[in-house]
Amino acid sequence: MAQQVQGMFVTMRAGSIGAVTVLFRIMGRIEMLVGVPKEIKTREFRVGLVPSSAAELVNRGHQVLVETNAGIGIGASDDEYRAAGADIAATASDVFAKADMIVKVKE
Repeated sequence: MAQQVQGMFVTMRAGSIGAVTVLFRIMGRIEMLVGVPKEIKTREFRVGLVPSSAAELVNRGHQVLVETNAGIGIGASDDEYRAAGADIAATASDVFAKADMIVKVKE
């Protein structure tokens, strides 16, 4: 995905946490809030971020907001996301309303 930022284009690949951090540094922001809603498609067990990926974002100065039970399909509990530094939201609406960027699974 390419985005134009202050006259330049920045390309980000899926899973490119470093690129997200660089993009926000270019924009002059220190951190962003990354939202992870639970996938709702039938028989979809994946999640946008695993707890270790959430921890990486938190370690780089970002905030992560995960919908409750978003990781249940991969065996990741809300407590694992909390231990990684993420906050847990009660609903997907809360995640979408608060997040600067949403991370979901692409079909």
